[in-house]
Amino acid sequence: MKRVYIISKCLKKIKKRNEFHFIGYLDGKRISKVHIYGGEFSVQAEYLIEVEYLEIKNEVLVGRYIKSKELFI
Repeated sequence: MKRVYIISKCLKKIKKRNEFHFIGYLDGKRISKVHIYGGEFSVQAEYLIEVEYLEIKNEVLVGRYIKSKELFI
């Protein structure tokens, strides 16, 4: 099980998945969005999130929620 930490803003909730803004690279692959299954997030709030990395598909990192902390900026 590979875990990653992400600092990102929640863009929207879609059924059981939360979509986050992110631009970067992981394992040499470009990432433009993050889809996280599980967790409770407020749209437009920023979070530090620990995620179990499942796959990267079409520039989207797909992961399972482990824990998070809302950032107050």
